[in-house]
Amino acid sequence: MRILARVAACAGAAGSLSLMVYVGRRNPSPLLLVIFAAWVIAPFLGVLFAGLVWKRGGAMLHGLMPLLAAGSLAIYGWAAFGPPMAKPAGVFLVVPAASWLLIGAAALFSR
Repeated sequence: MRILARVAACAGAAGSLSLMVYVGRRNPSPLLLVIFAAWVIAPFLGVLFAGLVWKRGGAMLHGLMPLLAAGSLAIYGWAAFGPPMAKPAGVFLVVPAASWLLIGAAALFSR
């Protein structure tokens, strides 16, 4: 389960980054794309790091990693390939914030 969870988190990070680059392909600011990339990848890196450090909440984190990956990819895929949106960047701001809230809730619940 541990290896599968880590693979899911890495795949979720790679897929999320790819979809973010696809949606922002017409943005003229490379700095903005780098900042968005860091924000989109941060929850995946955080949950992977927590999985290495956390000994008590390991099972909960290993269940959370595929959930974050699947949820993020589904929402980002909808933003990229769904109906046209006026400002799709909002999706790439809200999903990582919600992911951090889920990670924090998992941390509190596992104590």
